[in-house]
Amino acid sequence: MKLWIVQKKPNINSLKKKIIKQLLRNDLFLLIFLAILSLSLRVVFFNGLNWDDDPDYVQRAFQVAFQHKYIFPDNNGLRIGTYYPAALFYLIFGINQATIVLFPLVLSFFSTIVLFRFGTRFFNQSTGIFAAILNSVYPLDVELSSRLLPDAILPGISLCAVYLLFIADKDNAEIISPKLRNKSHYFFSGLLVAYLPSVNMSAFPILLFFVLYLTIQSSSFIFRITNGYAWGKIFSRLGLFGLGFLLFATSENSLYLHHLGDFFYKYKATIIHYNIDQNFHPDLCTYPDIMFQMHACKPFHFRGWASSYYGFHYLYLLILIIPGLFRCNRWYIWVFVWFWVVFGYLQFGSMSFTEYHPLHRLPRHLNMVTPPMILLLAAGFYALRLNRICKFLSLILLIILIIASMIVVVNRHRDLMDDVLPQKAVHSFIQAIKPDLLYASNNTIAYQRFLDKFNNKTQYLPLSTVVYEPDDGFVVLGEFRNSDEIERSNKIYRIPNNWQLAYTWEVIVHYQSSPKKVLFYRVHARDKKSLKNKKRDEIFDYVKNNLNVLLDNYESLIFWWECSKVDGIDDIIVSNDGKVTLNHLAFEEPKDITYAYLSDFPINHFHSLRLVVDEGRGQVRITDKPSMQNNYTLKINIDDGKIPGADFYRIFIFGSGKLSQMNS
Repeated sequence: MKLWIVQKKPNINSLKKKIIKQLLRNDLFLLIFLAILSLSLRVVFFNGLNWDDDPDYVQRAFQVAFQHKYIFPDNNGLRIGTYYPAALFYLIFGINQATIVLFPLVLSFFSTIVLFRFGTRFFNQSTGIFAAILNSVYPLDVELSSRLLPDAILPGISLCAVYLLFIADKDNAEIISPKLRNKSHYFFSGLLVAYLPSVNMSAFPILLFFVLYLTIQSSSFIFRITNGYAWGKIFSRLGLFGLGFLLFATSENSLYLHHLGDFFYKYKATIIHYNIDQNFHPDLCTYPDIMFQMHACKPFHFRGWASSYYGFHYLYLLILIIPGLFRCNRWYIWVFVWFWVVFGYLQFGSMSFTEYHPLHRLPRHLNMVTPPMILLLAAGFYALRLNRICKFLSLILLIILIIASMIVVVNRHRDLMDDVLPQKAVHSFIQAIKPDLLYASNNTIAYQRFLDKFNNKTQYLPLSTVVYEPDDGFVVLGEFRNSDEIERSNKIYRIPNNWQLAYTWEVIVHYQSSPKKVLFYRVHARDKKSLKNKKRDEIFDYVKNNLNVLLDNYESLIFWWECSKVDGIDDIIVSNDGKVTLNHLAFEEPKDITYAYLSDFPINHFHSLRLVVDEGRGQVRITDKPSMQNNYTLKINIDDGKIPGADFYRIFIFGSGKLSQMNS
């Protein structure tokens, strides 16, 4: 009797399901998939150079890479951790839109991976998946990942530092061993923590969390390890962390010692800068309004897709924080503390240790709290999913959040691109006619220099300089962000008759019904003496009609100076031959300066000088009068004081002398 064994054909559908289940359980497969999703969104919605402080950091990166200027003494210049990496990528890959943001882009991409590992290691795989997805579509992170700003760099660095420290502590607290495990984790965590202040000193709230955590967790070591190894582990742990911190901090401060002669220059300059009450969005409702779609801390008020920087992530967190707390472990509590320490200081903290000055509040500054927010939100989604009734609801809520986030991402991206579209039109014009000289607003100059890759083929000069003694060239005016252009409230100068309209371009944008206009004027330089006389007449008419100043017969207007943004201490130095220089002494540099030496005679022809301050809230005084000892140099000091923000200044110098010497 023969036995026939009939072998069933494998069910292809069931085999596919098994393979898919195995893949979904595989951390590596999930990691690759989520990382590709995160990177794809950031590449598709790439922003590149925009406004805010971006052009400033781009310029500094170029100076570091190619002009060997490594240290800048002003507040933005102290943020070497922001623009040094861009300088390195300039050298490797050249100057383009991608290289300036390669560092924040890689950090944002890497943050998605770390959040997945964080959630998986300290909670479970589902929390890790939720964290990676939520971070991938988070509107503020998608926007800042392709912009060169400190707010784009701080979250990724702080997340890696916390992750390394938590992993090392978790292993050492759970395993009884006389030796400290994961020593390199402590060292590199300290190194990354020291890197944070080099990106921006606003990282202080994150440093505060590390101090709190290291202190409390050390006591936890004592209670958890009872075999006599606790104290050795505590000192080794703190020593390695401190070694990493001191290594980077010492290296950075050595730069200031070498270039500026003061090892602690950065900290002293920062304290001086932030001790001034700058009154920049001090309203405590600023963050809650954007986080929870409110208006002046009132109930729901939708801000519009282009202004909803955080999407609906924080609204969801407000709901899901409760189920998260019910199913929390001690690491959840530490993430919770991380969130509240950083957010609490950003919301209520002070920029000064001597008096209460509320922190600057801009939507992008809240990106520092993104990693713990994402982890708390992911843990909340997982806790909601554990309930059978809410399991389907959690899926629906997640899908709605993803769709809403993508709508915000698209609208924010279009809004940012609208700001720079006119700059691309300007650059096309420059490439077409290759002008030797172009007068433009300060922001336009910064943007165009980058697009020109700093080749200096076109000379750029501020708009203010075209008004008095111009050379042949072009002027560009347009609807550019943060630009007052040529029209001023003082009405002293306007578009002169020696400007000829050459080109008018219209740039189509997404959020305006009418296009933005870009105007190019050709400037024909005229006889400089006649221009000087005309300008002198205009200013003198202004003095007579607007200033309450009594002039005697022997007094003449010899010097006029104005600046739209003064927020510091500066010296104006006028030499005997009428040349004017500025010596910036402290705080923010003045912007958009205009001046004219209006006399045909040098300063030493005048017996006495009189200073008249037309506008300006601070103290303006003559600190050094012309004399033989100083080679007949006039020095005028402007001190804007401690009043918040910048102010407009306009000053005049009148001189008295013999009638035969006056050019009335």
